[in-house]
Amino acid sequence: MPDLFTVHDAAKVRCFAPPEAIDALPTPAGALRGRIAPNEVVFVAAPGRGAELQASLEAALQSHGNRALVVDHTDGWSFFSISGEGAEDVFRRVSMIPLPAAADEPVFFMGRVCDVAAKAFRRGDRVDVMCGMEASRHVRDRLEHAGHAAGVNAVAAPAADPIGVAP
Repeated sequence: MPDLFTVHDAAKVRCFAPPEAIDALPTPAGALRGRIAPNEVVFVAAPGRGAELQASLEAALQSHGNRALVVDHTDGWSFFSISGEGAEDVFRRVSMIPLPAAADEPVFFMGRVCDVAAKAFRRGDRVDVMCGMEASRHVRDRLEHAGHAAGVNAVAAPAADPIGVAP
């Protein structure tokens, strides 16, 4: 049976820069990386790391001057995780996006989940879904409802490493 939890205040930092700068940008330790567009990437990390991520990414992009922008969007996004046996089934009930094959390394993808625009990561038996804060309650309710048939357990996020990528 899968678990469903919300990672409240997960750090989400977006970078905008020329594609070659985004290509060269290292992924900070303990963060997930999702390429949104040639000139845009999002990093997600544990709660409380937003300012740290923003500062390190600004430093990494400093040489690009006003052609680069780093924005902490922590307050604008929600982060939900479905993990364990049955997570794939729950996700397929709320989205038509072809779910990437399970892999050890996180695979980033985007599309409609629970009828809203979302960004997501797949790794092993875990699917993480990010949506705009304005749709947070709707997405959580839909994930719980879809998970009912799969026996989803609504649980608290793990206190240690809730994003699942601790260094």
